[in-house]
Amino acid sequence: MRRRSYLRGLSTTAVGLALAGCSSGGSGDEGPADTGTGGNGTTSSGNGGRRIDAAIAAAIGELNTGLGELSAAQDRFAADESFDFAGVADRVDAARSELDGIEGEPSGEQSTAIEQVRRYASVVAAMNAAFLTLVDAEPTAEDAEAAVDAEEYDRAESLVAELETTTGEAQSTLEGARSDAEGLDPDVLESRESVEVARIREGYAQLMSLANGFNALARANGDLIDGRTALATGRDHADAEEYGEAESAFGRAGDRFEAANGTATSALDARPPERVTGPLELAACRSGHLTTAAEHFAASARAAADGDRSEAADEQDAAEDAVDSAENC
Repeated sequence: MRRRSYLRGLSTTAVGLALAGCSSGGSGDEGPADTGTGGNGTTSSGNGGRRIDAAIAAAIGELNTGLGELSAAQDRFAADESFDFAGVADRVDAARSELDGIEGEPSGEQSTAIEQVRRYASVVAAMNAAFLTLVDAEPTAEDAEAAVDAEEYDRAESLVAELETTTGEAQSTLEGARSDAEGLDPDVLESRESVEVARIREGYAQLMSLANGFNALARANGDLIDGRTALATGRDHADAEEYGEAESAFGRAGDRFEAANGTATSALDARPPERVTGPLELAACRSGHLTTAAEHFAASARAAADGDRSEAADEQDAAEDAVDSAENC
C-alpha cells in the first residue's frame, strides 16, 4: 500500500488550543470562583466553566491537528506521491473523550459549542474513513486495469465490481456526514477557537469529489469490460459467418461502450481532482473510439449478410482503425 513511506510530524495545535481555553488568572485555588454571563444570556461559572472551556479547546485542537494530517495525506495521494498515513481515528477519539469527560453543567453557549464540536468530529471521522477506503482500493484498480490489458475479462469484471462496491462505501460514508458538514456554524466555532469552517467544508467536498470520480471510473470500466466481451463474441460470430448474431453482439457492445463514455464524460464535467482525471479521460477516450468501432463492426456484419463483400471489408477496416485508436489513447 502507498501508506507506507510518508511520515508527518505531529502538530502542537492541541496543546496550544487547550491552553488558550484556560483562564490567565492563576490556579483554580486562587480566590473565589467568579461568575460571568455569556453574550447569549446564559451563565457560566468559575473554575468549572473554565475547565469546560479547556476541554472544548482541547477537543478542537485534536480535530484541527487531525484535519491537517488528513489534508497533507490527501495532497500526497492527489499528487501520486508515497506517504505513510495510518489515519486520524485516534485524534477523533481523543476529541470525543475530551467532550465526554466534561463534568458539571455547561452554559447555553458552551452546550452549543459542544454540539458543534461533535459535528466537527463526525465530519473528520467520515473523511478519515472514506480516504483510507479509497487508498486501500487503489491496488484493486491497478489490478483491474492490468487484467483488461491482458484481456482477462472475467477477472477484470470481478475486480471492477469489487472496486465499485468499495468506492460506493466511501461515498456512503461521506454522505452520512453531509448534514454535519452543512450544519457547522462559523459563528460558534470560529469565534471560540482557530477553526476554519470553510476549510473543513472544502476538504470534505474535495474528498467527496474524489470518491465520486473513483466510483464513476469503476462503473465506466465495468461497462468497457462488458463491451469488450460482447465485441469478442461478435467477432467470433462474424468469423463463423453468423452475421445476424454478430450484428446483435456488436450492438450490445456499442451500447455498453456508449454507457461507459457517458459515465466518464459526466464525471469529467464535474471537474474531479487530478488524481482521477487522467484515468477518466482514458476511459472516455477508449469508450468513444470503441463505440465507433462497434458501429462499423455491426455495419460490416450487415453488409456481409447482404452479400456486399466490398462494403463489409471497408467497414471492417474502419472498425479495426477505431480499435487501434482506442488502444492508442
